[in-house]
Amino acid sequence: MATFNANTTDAEYFQPNDTLNVGDNVTYTCKTGYRLAAGNLTRFCQENGSWSGEEPICKPCSEAAYNTSTTNAQYYGPNDTLNVGDNVTYTCKTGYRLAAGNLTRICQENGSWTGCKCSCKRLASQNFIKDPVVLQQRIEKIKKFLAVNRSELSAFKRKKISSYDGRASSTGIGMTLGVGVITFVIGAIVCSDLLTCRARRRRRAPRKA
Repeated sequence: MATFNANTTDAEYFQPNDTLNVGDNVTYTCKTGYRLAAGNLTRFCQENGSWSGEEPICKPCSEAAYNTSTTNAQYYGPNDTLNVGDNVTYTCKTGYRLAAGNLTRICQENGSWTGCKCSCKRLASQNFIKDPVVLQQRIEKIKKFLAVNRSELSAFKRKKISSYDGRASSTGIGMTLGVGVITFVIGAIVCSDLLTCRARRRRRAPRKA
């Protein structure tokens, strides 16, 4: 039989029975917002009456190595205790942009932080045109460069030339119209010849006395 005393204050433990025999175990769980910094979360009763492992030590995330100071960025987050799952947020100062790292980092169960420390760099200066005359000249130059020549557009060119359309509906309509036009022309020629022949026969036929 082993005697068990829970001296940890930042962890909760589960004891299966009131009487603990050799081979029995107790299990610890770090409190919300805390992580295991040292020791063991599970310990077994040994034959000599002692317990395996070490008493667990649970600590908040503020115990992890974390430096809130970073150049050219502002820090937002708790200044005292940071627990597991808490996050810190940075914002690049005015005139700066994020060059590397992460603006939001989260405390993990092992005490480390997600992402990498952010680095903000100054934005490149812009050469703005302040002279209104020069500005207008630059605008006109850009307009000419971006102007569209309508005669070079595909829509304009398609109006001037026929364009192949391979759709079945277009092919069917084209064939129907083609056959119809040819039939009409041939029919008109035949009808004209028939009328001409008929008129000639009438003129040649002898008149009855």
